[in-house]
Amino acid sequence: MYSILKTVAAAATPTAYPFTYARQDFANLFDEVEATGLPHIFLDSVKVSESYDNYDNLIEKTYTGSFMIVVSSDIDEGDYNTRYTNRIKPILDATVDEIRIALHVADWIKINGWDITEVINMFGYGFDGVLIDFNIVEDTQRTTAQ
Repeated sequence: MYSILKTVAAAATPTAYPFTYARQDFANLFDEVEATGLPHIFLDSVKVSESYDNYDNLIEKTYTGSFMIVVSSDIDEGDYNTRYTNRIKPILDATVDEIRIALHVADWIKINGWDITEVINMFGYGFDGVLIDFNIVEDTQRTTAQ
């Protein structure tokens, strides 16, 4: 997940998205130069589970975790509907799909779970956007055969 999300963030146009990989308590200390209106991707620590066949060959890896796609907001900015319209909906309409499409490009990856929750005023910095909990399986036998 790390490499996929980092690649999507770097390839975004016209400007790459800031990408942070850290536990939530470290992500809360975010103090980078603000890129107003630009989605930021915060990936939490990812749990990796491995499955083996009877011959001790790795057959698949399961990645479980969460990440946020958020944009900077103003704590005094209107009601929830305003935040949804201006900040959350554009993320749902474009950025979430961009990441989902990037995952589907690799035919050895299967999305088992993809739960989206809207968030506002995340972290001390004040971000609005979405939290995505994921469960993704990588067929390692197909990955190594490529």
